[in-house]
Amino acid sequence: METSQIVQWGLQIVMTGILGWLAYFIKKGEERRDLKERQQDEEIKEVKQELSNLKADLPLIYVTREDYIRTMNNVDNKLDKIYDSMMRGGMSSGK
Repeated sequence: METSQIVQWGLQIVMTGILGWLAYFIKKGEERRDLKERQQDEEIKEVKQELSNLKADLPLIYVTREDYIRTMNNVDNKLDKIYDSMMRGGMSSGK
């Protein structure tokens, strides 16, 4: 075997090793990306579910400003009626 053939054979082995090494790490990088994308998709689904649950629970948990004002106006009106009734002497006034 000539020296040039041995050198060529050695270079082919080295190049094959380098290509194999690159292919391995590229494949691993793609797997990591796929795993991260799957995790992100799951997290997005969880956030969407939590948001849906929050939207469903909002009317049961929180009071809107308009509802609060309306209710407080009703309470104020009732208190005014009680006050007026007390000032006129209670229920003895005939009403």
